[in-house]
Formats: sequence, structure tokens, C-alpha cells
Amino acid sequence: MRFSNLSLLGLCITLAACQSHGPQEDVSAVPNVVLSDALIASENTQWLAPLPFLPGAERLQVGARSLQVVDADGQVLSELAGRFATLDQRADERGVLVATLDKRRQQALLVRLDDAQQWSAPHYLPKTRFAIEGLCLYRDEARNDFLFLVGEEGIGEQWLVAEHGRPLAQAQRVRALSLPPQSSFCQVDDSSASLYVNEEGVGLWRYAAAAEAPLLREPVELVAPFGELQDAGGMAVLPDALLLLDPAAANLHLFQRHAAQWQRAAVLNLAGLDEPEQVSARRTAQGLELLLVADDGARRAALNWQPESAEAPPAVPVVTPLVQSEVAPSLGDAADDPAIWVNHAQPERSRVLGTDK
Repeated sequence: MRFSNLSLLGLCITLAACQSHGPQEDVSAVPNVVLSDALIASENTQWLAPLPFLPGAERLQVGARSLQVVDADGQVLSELAGRFATLDQRADERGVLVATLDKRRQQALLVRLDDAQQWSAPHYLPKTRFAIEGLCLYRDEARNDFLFLVGEEGIGEQWLVAEHGRPLAQAQRVRALSLPPQSSFCQVDDSSASLYVNEEGVGLWRYAAAAEAPLLREPVELVAPFGELQDAGGMAVLPDALLLLDPAAANLHLFQRHAAQWQRAAVLNLAGLDEPEQVSARRTAQGLELLLVADDGARRAALNWQPESAEAPPAVPVVTPLVQSEVAPSLGDAADDPAIWVNHAQPERSRVLGTDK
């Protein structure tokens, strides 16, 4: 069923923003959401960017026995056999890089669907010493792809897994992460290199996603009385908007970016959904189109909220290195204070000197 042909039984929920309305305020501007009553049989699904090589492809989802690319009618256009849990992806004009978890082996893996509509062989990461609860991809300004692994015990890892969307023959562990306990969801905003991780019963945290950034966290939203949450679940990040689910209250929190900070735009109650835990969002002419995953399955939804577009920061030129030094044994911004000595007589014997602080 197409979303435009919603059943009359579809749920229409008019939701109050967190601020009360003054007498002169336009109440019609209050965000509202329309949920489809048609269930999608998937425990995890995400919107796909338009794929030139696979017209009509709309969503990536975890099926009962395969990883699937489906169209607007729910028809499977391409699939990879296996039993998977959780997923994240980065698409480009030549293919889709997918990260997921093999349920049988309990190992994270990378796979690519290319422009010939062929799935690559899975590239497995080494088995972790912790149970993986969530994972998310991060593509930096040099188009290196990193994978974050999140465990409930407060343990995590960051791996370099691909370059330009193509999996490496052997993934490289970049660093171990000390994350909040009871974390199961993460998402990365590539444009600001921000990693967002939930902490059940506490709130949502932001970390710097860059591999050499210090592992410091800052709160985005916390549970009452310090914030508006009862609990923190899955989130979706757009360039100027952040959406956070509160499963305990069945609420969707909307945040708008102002400068470098997130400010709450509205709190929406999703009456009729049983503990919604995952959300995926994409822009439309009317606002945002959502995929909401709850205990009974996934639903599409339309939200008449248009985040304001913030001015993009100036692009920083990226120089691609030809060679690389040995990895410094210390974490964070360890390799520092470089000095360059040029041997004019024999340029190949020039040196770059640095420190491991």
C-alpha cells in the first residue's frame, strides 16, 4: 500500500508542542503526525537515498531471513540471505554500504550492494568480547567509513571499515570506547562529526565522532527532572534536525539546530504505538516522512514539520595523504607538533618529525 492512500483507520494525532500557545500564536503551526495503520513486517528499517542504479528503491529493511531493499509498495527489489539484526547504511551514486549484525554468529559485518545490483561477500569484523546492541556508520570528510559498535555494558569500539563506500579487506580497530551503560542505539551526523548515543533511564549524549577526538560527552536531553524525558530510545539525525524517541512515554522529541546547539522544537505523543524504539526520517515538500518501529512492527508516518536550514559552515579542503606514519600507541590527539625537513639534494630522503605526547 502506498502511503498516500492511507486507510480511514489511519491514526491522526495532533500533538502539542512543549511551549504553551499565546493568544496571537498560529495553532495550525503546531506539528502533527499521521500514522499509517499498515504494518511493515520488519524489526529494523531505514529510508534510502535515491539510487540511480535501482529506480524505485525506497527502504532498506531486515526481513525474517534476509536483508532487503524494497520499493514503495513493499516489493523486494534485492535481498541478501541471512538472519540479521540492527542496521545502518550510507548510499552514493555507485552503491550502498550496509552495516548489520549476523544473529547466528553474533558478529558485525559490512556488505555492499553495487550499481550492477550485486551484493558483495560479507566482510566480518572480529568477534567482540561484548554483546553488540547497536551499531552506526560514520563517513568523514575524506570519505573514510567508520563503524561504531555499542554494547549494553558501557563498552564500545570504533573501526575503520571502508573507503569511498567500499569495504576494506581487513577492518582496523581505531579505538575502544567507554560509553554509558544500558546503551543500545547510536547515530552519527556526518556533517558535524557528531556521535549520538542513548542511555536508558538517563538521556541522550553527544560525542565527537572523529577518531582522534577526545572521548568527552555532552547532554542533548535528559530524563525528568533535568529534562523532558521518561526514557531515551532510538534517534534520527538530519542536517538541521534531531528526532529522539521516548519509549516509556510513547513520545517523539523534535530538536532544531541553532548554531552548535540543539533546541527543543516540540514533544509529540504517539498514542497507539506500543513502546516505539526506532525512527528513520527523510525530508519531503510537506515536512518529514518517518518510519517508526514499535513492538508490533514498523509504520510509515508523515510529520508536517520543516526544520529551518542553518547556514552551512565553510568547507575545509581535504588533502589526501600518500603515505602514513606508524600508529601512535596513545589514544586521542597523540601524534603532534610536526616538523618538516627537506633534503634539497635528495628529496626522497626528506623527513617529517613528530611527537607522541
